[in-house]
Amino acid sequence: MSSTMHTAAGDLRKMAENMKRARTVELAAMADDTLQTAIVISSGMTPTSEISGELNHPYGHGPSNARGPRGPIPNAGNPAIVNEQDGDFLAHWRQHVGEREFEVFNDSPIAEYLEDGTETMVPRQFLELAQSIALPDPDQRLSEALDRCIPS
Repeated sequence: MSSTMHTAAGDLRKMAENMKRARTVELAAMADDTLQTAIVISSGMTPTSEISGELNHPYGHGPSNARGPRGPIPNAGNPAIVNEQDGDFLAHWRQHVGEREFEVFNDSPIAEYLEDGTETMVPRQFLELAQSIALPDPDQRLSEALDRCIPS
């Protein structure tokens, strides 16, 4: 192999390694951004005493329960913002970053019920909200990180 071809092959290998590293670094940054956003939106300011008291369990299905009509959902009516918890839910946020993808999740026993809802409680879908806020265009963000590896 000629020295020119050898140099070109080496340059391509180096660029491929740089792109792989850039993708991993950007995926980790995207996971961090999503995790931090999830933590913020699961730190609502409405205490449980207010939700079960004057708001009369606003996250239940239907317009009323045994004690009367439900109050308004706090946080501008957005059920995805999880209100003041005992700390267990907030302490269970996790992330995993792989070579090609990342995952942000909450492994608290109540997370699934909050996220998906139940037959008596509306779904809260906090992960969807966190991702839409933190990563409005994840493909574009990853593409820009990879583009920075290509010499101009």
